[in-house]
Amino acid sequence: MAKKISDEALQRLFEDEPERVIGILLKSNFWPQSISPGVVYQSHDDDTQEGTLSVLFHEMGDGFVDIISKPDPNEGDVSHRYRTMFGGGRFLRVLTALKILALAIKLDKESPIRM
Repeated sequence: MAKKISDEALQRLFEDEPERVIGILLKSNFWPQSISPGVVYQSHDDDTQEGTLSVLFHEMGDGFVDIISKPDPNEGDVSHRYRTMFGGGRFLRVLTALKILALAIKLDKESPIRM
């Protein structure tokens, strides 16, 4: 039986060696129990409610990303901004997930996984 690691120990490991932990996670074939195929998970950004970032998983496991951008009527900007806590961010977990996505993209470009 595998040894159970406390949440505090995991948190320290994430803080001390984030790229190592994320690298292991990205190599793992896992499915979060709280994510359901066929359900659209959607977020607005911190600056506007005009656009959305959506993620959907097919029942076979394929992932789909849909980004709908509409110009901000006040600024004309069409990018999606996820702010840090110090910038008034409301979607800090999405910001963290974007960092993980950026690392996954970087790693796949450097060393693509071939099946």
